[in-house]
Amino acid sequence: MAFLDRLESDGAYSRAAAIAVFSLKLRLSIEILNRGSEAQLKMGHVSSLNIVAMALSGFSDDRNSMWRELCLKSLSQLTDPYLRAMFAFLTAENGNYDAVLV
Repeated sequence: MAFLDRLESDGAYSRAAAIAVFSLKLRLSIEILNRGSEAQLKMGHVSSLNIVAMALSGFSDDRNSMWRELCLKSLSQLTDPYLRAMFAFLTAENGNYDAVLV
């Protein structure tokens, strides 16, 4: 937790959120993204972290879910490498996490 707190204090919200997801702490990841969105808005920056948090909140491990289908289609549009890695991790099939490294 101390490491994630430090990342947040440094403004590395997507990195902290990705590490939380890799640790299978989805709720924590959503909370980090929401705090990041609030912090960025207070600084006058447009943020999409709350949208990512909302997308993450709909996670389903069902391989035939609409959530998974839409995430796979949208994955290439994410520009933040940590957010891409996070969704690649959650949509990986049969333990094949190669897409996380791309």
